[in-house]
Amino acid sequence: MSYADQRRSQAMIGGFVSPDRLGWVASLLLLFYKFGGFLVISLQCFALGRHSTFVIRPPPFSPPFTAFHRSLAAMKSTALVAPFVLLAISAARATPLVERAPSPSQMDILQLGLTLEHLEDAFYTGALSKFNEAAFEKAGMPAYVRNRFQQIGQHEASHVRFLTNAIGADAVSACVYDFTSAYASPKAFLAASQILEGVGTSAYLGAAQDITDPDTLTDAGAILAVEAQHNSWISSTGLMGTPWSGPFDTPLDQNQVFTLASSYIVSCPKSNPTLPFTAFPPLSVSGTPTSGQSVQLSFDYSGSDQLYLGIFTGLDKVFAPIDGQKKVTIPSGLQGTAYAIVANDRTGSDASTIAGPAVLSFGLPSNASNE
Repeated sequence: MSYADQRRSQAMIGGFVSPDRLGWVASLLLLFYKFGGFLVISLQCFALGRHSTFVIRPPPFSPPFTAFHRSLAAMKSTALVAPFVLLAISAARATPLVERAPSPSQMDILQLGLTLEHLEDAFYTGALSKFNEAAFEKAGMPAYVRNRFQQIGQHEASHVRFLTNAIGADAVSACVYDFTSAYASPKAFLAASQILEGVGTSAYLGAAQDITDPDTLTDAGAILAVEAQHNSWISSTGLMGTPWSGPFDTPLDQNQVFTLASSYIVSCPKSNPTLPFTAFPPLSVSGTPTSGQSVQLSFDYSGSDQLYLGIFTGLDKVFAPIDGQKKVTIPSGLQGTAYAIVANDRTGSDASTIAGPAVLSFGLPSNASNE
């Protein structure tokens, strides 16, 4: 069950724990905890080797529940890492309305993590080969900026080795990538690297709920912390921008991450195992969106449903109606990096997604409130 589905869950245990799923399970462990009037049921399916948490709450949403749920989400946020250009574009290989499996296997998560780390490793290796110290200095950046990127590249190579050893003989190999737009200039490289590191953080933040082994979660958290440091340094020191987006980072699920990664992948070795994830059709947003601005969207859709632009920011999802000309007014109050999808409802689930995600960037002045 995805984080978004948990958040809006209204006692859906009957739908998840169905006889066809648990009829062959040898044993179950139900642990009940009481938190301020809200019941949390931790269900361990030993035969499946999975763990799922359900929150049962009385409607409507109340401030105490929101505070509790966010604290719970924060505890779950010690995740994995890895990866994009400041283009609000996503990959093009998929059909809309993708149903997400209840929970990917831990091996699937590690393989996706390694896929992203290979991408990052190749991204930094290629950029440092293309841009020497003189290129950085000509772009107005001191020599130490390139030196820091050398260190970041070394970190990504270490992550590749670590995950490859953890997975073993079946570990995915590096693919063939296209970083043409990101390599247009040193500044384009910096902008792409900042987005890449942010997407990586969101990727493994979203995967944290599916990592059942405590040691693996700890290892993932150790990588995540470094990736978040990369993102903050690139944004603040390298680009002279904001070092964060808000008090919470934004989790993305595996299909969303796979969509963003696929936009850079040209081909992969036939020997690589097929991952159980699907890329959504692409979404692009014209210009540089700002709050209250009407923007033009570009995506393929021939239906007649009312569509919405769903913007994922921190632990929140904000929706705005899209008109018949595929235009939408950007909601107010958005700051830092956010992710946008086109959906046919206001849930933001994979099943409702028509296109996206696209990466959006909003301003965050140093004197602005950032609660």
